[in-house]
Amino acid sequence: MLFDSKNVLGVSELNVLVTAVGAPPGKNSVRALMKFAGIKLILADASENLHEVLGFPVVKLPFCSDKAAYNKALTELIKTHNIAVILPCIEEEILYFSEHRLELEQRLGVKIPLTDAPKLAQTIDKYQLYLLAKQLNIPLIETLDLNLPTAHDSLMQWPLPFVVKPRFGHGARDVKIIRTAAELKQLALAITLKTDWVAQQYIPGGDGSNYMYSVVLNNGEAVARFQSRSVKTLYEFGGPATAGEPTAEHELSALGLKLEAALPYWHGVANLEFKRSDTDGKFYLMDLNPRVWGYSSLADDAGMPFPFIQLMLSLNRPIKNVQQFLPWILMTRTENGDDISVVKNTAHQVNGHQVALVEARVMTADQPDHMLSAAADLVWCNIAEPFKQNDTLFVPDQALTDIEKAYLSMIILRADNYMFAKQNADAKHRLAMTRQQIFDSYWNS
Repeated sequence: MLFDSKNVLGVSELNVLVTAVGAPPGKNSVRALMKFAGIKLILADASENLHEVLGFPVVKLPFCSDKAAYNKALTELIKTHNIAVILPCIEEEILYFSEHRLELEQRLGVKIPLTDAPKLAQTIDKYQLYLLAKQLNIPLIETLDLNLPTAHDSLMQWPLPFVVKPRFGHGARDVKIIRTAAELKQLALAITLKTDWVAQQYIPGGDGSNYMYSVVLNNGEAVARFQSRSVKTLYEFGGPATAGEPTAEHELSALGLKLEAALPYWHGVANLEFKRSDTDGKFYLMDLNPRVWGYSSLADDAGMPFPFIQLMLSLNRPIKNVQQFLPWILMTRTENGDDISVVKNTAHQVNGHQVALVEARVMTADQPDHMLSAAADLVWCNIAEPFKQNDTLFVPDQALTDIEKAYLSMIILRADNYMFAKQNADAKHRLAMTRQQIFDSYWNS
């Protein structure tokens, strides 16, 4: 089943371009949006060998480093497919679209939910982010600009190990840990060849020490927040997550809110990466990504569909402050690069009521019947006992399918106060709203 998003987005048809779909952020943006009727997805990537993602054809775009060629191909693509919204999913293209956002909107009428340059570029610059964290008194990773004339002498005084990385980067590309005096000497000789690189203090911490504080900001005002922890990462020092789970760390929330307040100009997704030190237990700010993160499928499966919220933001639709999400989900990435979410435990208390979660299914391109909604994507559950609140009894209609019961149940776990307020006080009353009505009610409430 596909969900009709017109009552939430305010349009019956919407053509959306998602870029860099060969990498997890782009692929998972497609995954989050493909469940909606009325949203036509156009996929693009610079790879010559990528022809299909999740059953959708992929259009070849040149690398945006060739601005003239990229602009020509992009303009043709927008006109050919009547594209209304662009969701760029890799830093190089994000910087391009940030610089050209207003021009593209005026010339071609396309919406791009991004902060304007140069503020975006300044904020995702790892050295400038370090200076911002220092100003806000946020635990920070000591960072040295390798372009400084004094960089060589300063590095000689740094304790080993430490990390060297590009000032603008993603996916832990070109990140190197300097562990020995020999590696330090080799680095010192190469410093003059490094442009726009930084050295950073090494924060000890293995699997499970990397955290994400992810937020969607509407010109500085938060409309959605989500926390997650990387249970496993591709590299020993971090990098792309291969398994993750939602979290609710109060200290992380406090740091995230402090950074939000320092970004009154931000528009779109801000994904703050922290590392919790094995030494002192503190969260240290590492990075800020202006896009959905690699395992954002976890947020979608937990009821926080960041790509869909980006569309609402682009179309100036009212968005309530979405902060509820399901905490019992575990995401893992398979060998072929698909993200699968499962339920971690078998039973939970929700507002004092016992709810048993009995099975989890992953949404894939070959399981269209299991596409539920952006608010309750894939967990099947049963209500273990009558679910009571304010003297109202909820009993799922026995005529509903298992998928419908799952959807109704998960929506009630996330929005039970709202849904029960809509019910009759009669204890025998049964919830008769369809899945589509519940979806519309949740996002339009």
